[in-house]
Amino acid sequence: LELLCEDLPEIETDSGEVQLVNAQRDDIKNRFAALQEPLEKKKKKVDEKENLREFNKLAGDEEQYLKEKQIALDNNNLGQTLMEAEMLLSKHQAFVGDLEKHTPTFEVTMEYGKELQVADHYGSNIIEARLNQLKAQWDDILQKSEARNKDLEENNLTQKFYFECTEAESYLKEIAHLITTDTPADELALKLC
Repeated sequence: LELLCEDLPEIETDSGEVQLVNAQRDDIKNRFAALQEPLEKKKKKVDEKENLREFNKLAGDEEQYLKEKQIALDNNNLGQTLMEAEMLLSKHQAFVGDLEKHTPTFEVTMEYGKELQVADHYGSNIIEARLNQLKAQWDDILQKSEARNKDLEENNLTQKFYFECTEAESYLKEIAHLITTDTPADELALKLC
């Protein structure tokens, strides 16, 4: 538009064409200016849709992560032997470590949703509902994780007690066998040491 206007001085100034071109130029500028507001509104709406799509993607990823963790926590097996109990406790500690490493990612998703709400996003109600759902799931996972850790630690102590009892019982049986047999006293003393 400006380039077209540069050619205007070459036209005679008292020509009616200059006035016509100036009128057309002003009309085009006004129409172009009138388009700016609707274009800005359209751009804002497109940006909001993109932000909502991005939030939904992040929230979906978090929901999938939490679903996987929920499945792992639904395992009620605490271990029937000391070795199983120690293995399950070790696995759970790795599970807790993974939760701790994932916490910043979860917080970024929550913060992004809150930023959209503060910006008065058109999908604020949907975002709020999704944030509340994610927060409830996250809190439930943390609570169940703590409860499972407590159960595994208690079972580990119980299995250690059973293991030590079994060892003591085996030792006592061996001593009882040595005492009831005709083993010389010196040999018996060596075995008890």
